[in-house]
Amino acid sequence: HCGNSHRDEYFAISIFIYNIFLIIKKFKLRNIIKKIRILRINENEFSNYNSNNYFNIYIDIGRNYLFPIAFDHHQDSKLYSSLLLVINAFYNIDNIYNDFKKYFDLIAIDYIDRFGIDKFVDFVKEKINIENLDNKLIVNYMLLLNSSFNNLHLKLFSKHKIINSKHYLFKYLYNIGKLIDLKLKFLIKNNNFDIDIVNLNEMKIIINLDNRIT
Repeated sequence: HCGNSHRDEYFAISIFIYNIFLIIKKFKLRNIIKKIRILRINENEFSNYNSNNYFNIYIDIGRNYLFPIAFDHHQDSKLYSSLLLVINAFYNIDNIYNDFKKYFDLIAIDYIDRFGIDKFVDFVKEKINIENLDNKLIVNYMLLLNSSFNNLHLKLFSKHKIINSKHYLFKYLYNIGKLIDLKLKFLIKNNNFDIDIVNLNEMKIIINLDNRIT
């Protein structure tokens, strides 16, 4: 959607972009899928951008959840945010809330997007008491969420209506998706991974990743 970008679609798009390029490479689809672009538009603008040259996939817009072409949650309060819908599509993780500490950063983005920050704080306090977690968890996370670095990239993303595959933000999103992919695949097999997807140190790692989309 247009307007201010939120972390759920920002990271959902990152994951989707990275996995789409993996699929293109695996099945040798370069001659079929020649262009990929991100559109940030209102729902009433859909018809303006329909084209025989593009196959549309909707993330966090459209009021429909239909795998593999639509990943919106606004039409149903019981649905996870677009981030978790996309993660479930590619990694088959539909029980993230069953392992609160392991997937804390993903749960935080999902819960805040759907219910707001105040309810998230209450939710975490309850979880900390039930599961005997370190209460520093929420403090550290809130500092990360509000870091100037993270807010800067959300603002940059929000300012663009069309982002093609040559744009620096597209490449940046691809690299974020690459890192989240690494984290998720590790977490599926193990219990811990030090890199938080909104951590400033992680962002430094992303900057040093290969800037080419292969």
